[in-house]
Amino acid sequence: MAGITFGKRIYRLDTVPSTQDFLKEQFLQGEAEGAIAVALEQTLGKGRRGRAWDSPAGKGLWMSMLIIPGGPESLWTWVPLWAGIVAKKAIGELLSKRQIQKEIMLKWPNDLMMDELKLGGIIAEQVTDTKNHQAVVLGLGINLLQRREEFPPHIRGRVTSLLDATDQEFSPDALLEKLILEAEEVLPLLKPVDSTKIKEEWLHSAWGLEEPLRIFSGDKAYEGTFSGLGPYGEICLRRADGEENYYSSAEGIQRITTS
Repeated sequence: MAGITFGKRIYRLDTVPSTQDFLKEQFLQGEAEGAIAVALEQTLGKGRRGRAWDSPAGKGLWMSMLIIPGGPESLWTWVPLWAGIVAKKAIGELLSKRQIQKEIMLKWPNDLMMDELKLGGIIAEQVTDTKNHQAVVLGLGINLLQRREEFPPHIRGRVTSLLDATDQEFSPDALLEKLILEAEEVLPLLKPVDSTKIKEEWLHSAWGLEEPLRIFSGDKAYEGTFSGLGPYGEICLRRADGEENYYSSAEGIQRITTS
């Protein structure tokens, strides 16, 4: 813990392809843990599995932070779930100050949900420098100031922003300040990675927990009741016969509804 302060070095960028790529390059050039890159706009914002993330100028918090978790690298898979906890707490602080009763849910593996719509997303990428030092570049994209009609048509029915959901404006800098404070507060959960506590905290806000879900992986679909998380943060689905299966990745997840 000693010596790290998130945001001690903040790169404030105008338009960049990706804060992820920018901060990875800074790490390769010797940048220290705790550095943050924030962009007004990303032209090639990154989502999971190579997907693009819509990051229009001034409409959200588009950022990345540099983290070096402790403990075995096999447990670094918990970092994006840790980030979900941080983001939920930070957004919750902003809402509670204005007495707004809205709940943030965490959808496995790394979506922030509000009113059953995607408010933001998280991406974690591991990077290694020439001296074999390793770190995680953690990206967060959180929609703040878009109205529904401003989102691209192909995602308009699945996403939201704080403005669209609350009819109030929140600045990227206000959320960044809260995120830095919350990240510092819960950093001990990564020093070393405490999978038990991260799991417990994350499941308190888990979207779809103990509900029947269908997940899509490759060309296959799997069904079961979302019963928890595995030792490395995998989603656990319990079948009707009681057998539990773990999945480490998925292209999509949906509730199974009965008519």
